[in-house]
Amino acid sequence: MLKSCSFDIQQLLDAGRLSIHGNHKWGYEVWCYNGDQCLKIMVVDKPAKSSLMYHPEKVETFVMLQGRLLFEHEETEKTLYPGDVVTIYPGETHRFQWAGENVVFLEVSSHHEDDDVVKLEESGWL
Repeated sequence: MLKSCSFDIQQLLDAGRLSIHGNHKWGYEVWCYNGDQCLKIMVVDKPAKSSLMYHPEKVETFVMLQGRLLFEHEETEKTLYPGDVVTIYPGETHRFQWAGENVVFLEVSSHHEDDDVVKLEESGWL
């Protein structure tokens, strides 16, 4: 079992291996993207919800690392906790929402294309 891990995120950013995508109402993302796969570290640190969306092609898996997150998937809502894992398949609607504490989760996906995001409702403040 991995007991500790330390690495310099700034060094990876400087080398162009990671990129920060911020300016979301709910928080920000740190991306590692190679064209075929995408790993995002998602930080939800504001009282807001993401867009309600689906992806025609992308498969994504969310892995909760820290905090508590309200998660809507195909009109079912549940609370996710550290260690919970949810996989979203193409065409399945989903969104997440801040639940009163800062959250960190991973999004691992098959690819990322901006035109593979269909937003049904925009993100918003709570």
